[in-house]
Amino acid sequence: MRSRERLLIADDDKALHNALNHALGSHGFEIIHSYDGRETLELAKKQLPDLIILDIIMPHVDGRDVCMEVKNDPATKHIKVLMMTGKGDPLDRMLGFDIGADDYIGKPFSVARLWSKVRRVLDEG
Repeated sequence: MRSRERLLIADDDKALHNALNHALGSHGFEIIHSYDGRETLELAKKQLPDLIILDIIMPHVDGRDVCMEVKNDPATKHIKVLMMTGKGDPLDRMLGFDIGADDYIGKPFSVARLWSKVRRVLDEG
């Protein structure tokens, strides 16, 4: 049994990975990184993270499809998903919830706001 909560950060922006690794890793999370949708699905099934912080627009498989596949697979449906995107359209937010996302955050965001959403989503589960 692992003692630290495991987060999978799924985004094709390496600078964002570095920033989130520093910000969230300092809170004691185990951080896993993926840079495209296909890799995210593989890591979700192998590593079974507690939460996926998932960008919508990614190479190979987009974040919406990743979220739907994670939430529809009995082996991974328990994984929490926090969708993030640069799109500010409320319709995108509604679609994210409709496909099973547990929460949603728009880019750009503050580390404090992300931290509060991560903590809330994890504490709900």
